[in-house]
Amino acid sequence: MVIFAGSCISTAVSNRTDETVEDIPSETVLREAALPETSMITEMSVSFTAVSDSGTAVFTSATEPVTTVPEVSETEETETEETEVPEETEEEITETESETEAETVPQTEAEKPSGGSHSGDYNYGAPVPESGQVKGSDYYDTCAFVGDSHTNGLGAYGFVDKSRIFAKDGLSISNIRQSISPSSIAAVSPENVYIMMGTNGIAWLKPSDMIASYEEYAADIASQIPGVNIYILSIPPVSYERSTTTDAKKNISMDKIREYNSGLQDMAARNEWYFVDTFSEICGSSGYLEGSTDGIHMPVDLYRKFTDYILSHTVE
Repeated sequence: MVIFAGSCISTAVSNRTDETVEDIPSETVLREAALPETSMITEMSVSFTAVSDSGTAVFTSATEPVTTVPEVSETEETETEETEVPEETEEEITETESETEAETVPQTEAEKPSGGSHSGDYNYGAPVPESGQVKGSDYYDTCAFVGDSHTNGLGAYGFVDKSRIFAKDGLSISNIRQSISPSSIAAVSPENVYIMMGTNGIAWLKPSDMIASYEEYAADIASQIPGVNIYILSIPPVSYERSTTTDAKKNISMDKIREYNSGLQDMAARNEWYFVDTFSEICGSSGYLEGSTDGIHMPVDLYRKFTDYILSHTVE
């Protein structure tokens, strides 16, 4: 099975079916998540109410929020603090005449970036196309999934075994190392690592800073697992309400999501990693996330589309 990184949550599921789920404000972006009616998760540290009609549930944080916000933008869009992500710097490169000539010599396989098994003959600049043969669910036994509460949903709904998931609710790419070390992922010896990070932070962090941290983290994973296939998943869309609200604590602009996903695709290309465009698969006909109780998390039917898309978009 596949592993997305994130955190486990300790909660109890209510079997009441006549209860109305209230819209619960959150200080951190991904403190709510969807769960099936009969699921019980013992690793999470939040409480929730399940609604049997739709098969979804809303989490409310029972503890102090996890995500903190760095002071990296001119506007303060959240009340929490987060580890500051350093601005990207551009290295100065001084080329001698001999160095310039050396660049014209084709790279050897060992000199190429640490990517998948198609170095040199695969179009890493494009999203992974539909596979000739769809993988079975046992494919996930060869994978690790890294991420936030979106990734935790894969385990909560039973699509991926929790032992293959490395995720934490509210996690941001800027503080992922404090929760999920590359060595812990390497310990399960995955052949394929899927990473989906960015929803937490996209509202207030610069996409370029996020991608700089993301690239360094993914490269560490690749260096510790020789021959591993790194799959970069685009982050999901949000609802129209979430994208257009004037409430700074709830707003997640779809324009910023698209900009960030485009940056992730470029990052994957230059490192010879595989980019999977799950964003387009999840978008509804309106161009936004549909059917979500909180405007961020996917309901179970979209998780099914999401996982089916992964199994039908792999690289041999």
